[in-house]
Amino acid sequence: MTRRLVILLVLVLAPFACAGEEAPKTVNESVQPETNESQDQRWEWTAEEEEQVVAIERQVKQNDDGSWEYKQGSYIFRSFVSERFTAEMAVYAELFENMFNGFLSTLPTKRELPENFRVEIMTFSKHQKRPPEIPVKFFESDNSGIAKTTFDTLTRQLTSKIFLRFRDSDFSSAANERFRRSLQHEAAHIYTSAMTGMTADGPIFLYEVVAYFFGWVNIREWVDMRKVSVTAVRTDAKPRLSLAKYVTMGDKTFNDPSRELNHAMAMNFAFFMMRDKARRELLWTMMERIFAGQKPFTNDEIKKLEPEWKKFNQSFPEGTSK
Repeated sequence: MTRRLVILLVLVLAPFACAGEEAPKTVNESVQPETNESQDQRWEWTAEEEEQVVAIERQVKQNDDGSWEYKQGSYIFRSFVSERFTAEMAVYAELFENMFNGFLSTLPTKRELPENFRVEIMTFSKHQKRPPEIPVKFFESDNSGIAKTTFDTLTRQLTSKIFLRFRDSDFSSAANERFRRSLQHEAAHIYTSAMTGMTADGPIFLYEVVAYFFGWVNIREWVDMRKVSVTAVRTDAKPRLSLAKYVTMGDKTFNDPSRELNHAMAMNFAFFMMRDKARRELLWTMMERIFAGQKPFTNDEIKKLEPEWKKFNQSFPEGTSK
């Protein structure tokens, strides 16, 4: 039976005015709804990683609100789980950042994450009282994750916050697959925002494709990401637009009433591109172009992909196209 993963993300890019400041801030927000997907694959720490976790755990401090916190470079990790969980978050996030920087180093034009990039990651239980930092709208929703990036045009400071909320059973370890995949997906969003300058007119559909791709990368085997196994696909969803319209879809269109389907199509497009050697190479080229600020696909490339994409979707049983 085909494994189905339903992860729906809403990516919103909008201006944010800050009182008392003449220059505006821009905001990039990604929301991840709750999923009932069974995640039973476990991450095994290596001996070296376990040593890192233990060393960091000794440096984790407890705040007055009961949360545990650890600061590492430009990162702040907070959890309402345990010292151990907070330390594991820090080690896993570092592994993912190393993987992402490794990917950037393979691009024709070498690129790095900006130095003024700060990240705060907080985890909490869906059963606990709302921490004051958590947006009320998010806390009262069924969403399990949210990522927000702000850019202060006065200080040139880029700050990203990731909030992750799961069932208590998912906090057995930061190596829990549900947690890992969600963290990677949201981190890919904020890294994409940092690399692309958070342009509101960017190809939002393809930003989601990038996030789904990196969400499934094994961070220990990223050296040849052309061999990444993207196993998530929505067999119950059918495209309502041509591929040409999807790949150029901006924020306003992506987040219209069909945004759930648009997210499903972004997931399926990542899967579609990884199923064929030539398309894998083109996906790689697409990501290179996105981070270089170039047009992701040429017209000829889309023209060639269109019939293949149509055939791919026809292989699924009848599903929604709303």
